[in-house]
Amino acid sequence: MECRKCGECCLRMIVNINQVDIDREPLLADYCRPLVNPFTGKPDGKNWGYSMTHIGGCPFLDERTRECMIYETRPNICRLFEAGSEQCRWMRGETTLEQIRTIRDEARAAGRPLL
Repeated sequence: MECRKCGECCLRMIVNINQVDIDREPLLADYCRPLVNPFTGKPDGKNWGYSMTHIGGCPFLDERTRECMIYETRPNICRLFEAGSEQCRWMRGETTLEQIRTIRDEARAAGRPLL
């Protein structure tokens, strides 16, 4: 499915940035903060991230065109995000969390990869 350019993923996702992403697009470093290891409560020094919902959306989302201004050098998590996926449809308000849980439970029971 092609992207509808609604920008919801760019407004709602928490983006984890790693050194590979920063090497590819140095501007990302200006918007990152260290992620805290949930087990130690301390940054691990390997991953960074930013929550786009806390800063009003991805700073690289063009508000007029709803296109990524760093598309060619975007982070890996953005490269892996699938337009039309359950996560995408949830962000667009087309799928409920309960529906996503059901789909994941069915996939788990069938031995298929989770969304």
